[in-house]
Amino acid sequence: MNIQPREGSDSSELISTETIAIVDGLFEVLDVDFGGLLRIEPAHLQTLYSRSKHGGLEGFPANDDINPYLLWNAMRRGRPTFVDVFIHGPELWQPLSKLGVTALAFVPFTLRASTILAAILISFTPGRVWTDVEREFLRQTYTRGVPTHPN
Repeated sequence: MNIQPREGSDSSELISTETIAIVDGLFEVLDVDFGGLLRIEPAHLQTLYSRSKHGGLEGFPANDDINPYLLWNAMRRGRPTFVDVFIHGPELWQPLSKLGVTALAFVPFTLRASTILAAILISFTPGRVWTDVEREFLRQTYTRGVPTHPN
């Protein structure tokens, strides 16, 4: 199954990310081993900074893949910041920006049995709305395993 980009756009807008559930009304949960290029938006830096500074991010140690210093500097600049994250499964190491994701905010990881749940906030370019077809495609993509670049 191939998802076509919206009319008037190019194929770089194709996305390859799945949302399963909402956490705290703010974050969406990705139920796969995960790695990629994450973009942290200024609006969420304060929340993430506080979580990383005070006891880590939901069980994920502070100053590990993402640290308070990085977030603090990003907050002072008032611009998005990018972080490379490798969590589990080298075959998943692929910057999400190449998959058409325009903005991701990194949140924490929690080990549950052998599953790593990564919570992320997904925000696309203004006016970008997911269709039911896209959501289903994304769900199936990650249920099967390794996501691949659509091009």
